[in-house]
Amino acid sequence: MDAETAAKPNRSLSPSQCRAARALLGWFQDKLAREASLSVQSVKAFESGKTNPLASTVDAIRDAFFRNGLVLLEPGDRHGLGTGVRWMRGDDRVEGTHNGN
Repeated sequence: MDAETAAKPNRSLSPSQCRAARALLGWFQDKLAREASLSVQSVKAFESGKTNPLASTVDAIRDAFFRNGLVLLEPGDRHGLGTGVRWMRGDDRVEGTHNGN
């Protein structure tokens, strides 16, 4: 496993985290769709919370955020910040913070 793969998140993503991450990046849904190689309808359906998305859809969205410098947080992560989103720091890539596979 390479260093980038080791640092990639391997967790769920909530619709509210997705909207918050887009806001932090200043992206509209169409920009996220392009960055994640998804349809705008897939992004809208996920963010509405009314569908059960495919794991590949969630992975594509998370990867797009990761590639653009965001870390998605969950309760109990090593930083103790709870669910949310923040900008990546250098140690997030170096230390493999997110226990990706």
